[in-house]
Amino acid sequence: MAAFQSVIDKAAFEEVTRSLRVEQTEAGYNVKWEKDNKSHEEFFDKSDFCFFRRGDTDSESHSIGDSLTTTNDANSLAFAREVFGVDKPKETGASDRDKLYTRAGFVLDVAFLVGTLLIGELSHLQVAVLAPLFFLEYFRKGGLLVSIYLWVAAFTNLCGGVLIGAPVYAVLQYFDPRKELRVIRLAVSMVAVAPSLWFALYSKNVSILFGSQFWLLIILALFLSASNSFHGTHRRLFPLAFPFFCVGLALTGFDKTAWAGFICQGMRFVFVAYAPRLFARRR
Repeated sequence: MAAFQSVIDKAAFEEVTRSLRVEQTEAGYNVKWEKDNKSHEEFFDKSDFCFFRRGDTDSESHSIGDSLTTTNDANSLAFAREVFGVDKPKETGASDRDKLYTRAGFVLDVAFLVGTLLIGELSHLQVAVLAPLFFLEYFRKGGLLVSIYLWVAAFTNLCGGVLIGAPVYAVLQYFDPRKELRVIRLAVSMVAVAPSLWFALYSKNVSILFGSQFWLLIILALFLSASNSFHGTHRRLFPLAFPFFCVGLALTGFDKTAWAGFICQGMRFVFVAYAPRLFARRR
């Protein structure tokens, strides 16, 4: 409906959308609305629409770019065209926002990696080891791939990030509605803490620097992770765990890199929080 808002009269749009009601029956759905002070009604068979609850589909088999194949969009578009009497809505909507969120997240991830190279705290090899954590979730079964890859990062100077970030990533796996391999993803992520702790304690190149800054960063990480989760739908879980990964980097002496990560996550928060308003203005 919202896609038609820019091409029809505002009063007519509000009249229809505010009066729109859907009543479910055994045979299907009765849709009722008012337009031009007149009541209208239309019946749809149950087979015309396919509804599902979050978590009751095998979404693990889908990549970020995939969408579930149903007749919902086509039937909804046909209904809206009939109600409003227009042929073509403005080409905006959830799919456009999803694409924008994905692209913006990709740009911010690349910007952080480039910034990390410029800061110089991490070597080129260490940045190369860090990069896959951002991009593996773009592939099918990406959550499992990230969980496994945390073991690789655990045996490098990024072990501090894994030490703090892996348990958070495991918790996110627990709340992830995708059920397939959930237990394995959770367990693999959680167990990655052991090698990261071992490497942090016994490696000559790593020093754990525990101080007041640690608790400040924990609070900041909680704020950014929760805010990004509440203000937008994340199809990837690692961006939510990454602020805690940054806390671990600071814990092992990579302060500048950690703060660069927090800045990028802050930019993600601002974008996710205010991008919907930009779309609303464009309509």
